[in-house]
Amino acid sequence: QSQRSTMLGSMLCRMLWLSLLLTSAEEAEYKRDFAEFDINKDNLIDFQEFRLHVRGELDEMHLRRLLVDMDKDQSGTISMDEYLSYALSM
Repeated sequence: QSQRSTMLGSMLCRMLWLSLLLTSAEEAEYKRDFAEFDINKDNLIDFQEFRLHVRGELDEMHLRRLLVDMDKDQSGTISMDEYLSYALSM
């Protein structure tokens, strides 16, 4: 329970931080971009979806490294929060 509360608190802090940094237009644009990557519409981007979207732009080693950098919770997928956090860090 304590770990779950900590995770929820962390997620809420991250969402607040993102809302302060983004205008509504910017947030909408990032959400559209995320939706383009999310081929199966499960609100997560996995390696296959990412690879299909950036085909030919990155070799597999760089693609995997990028996904590891984005995947802060090490789930193997990229959530909307992780996507926004990474985009804002660039």
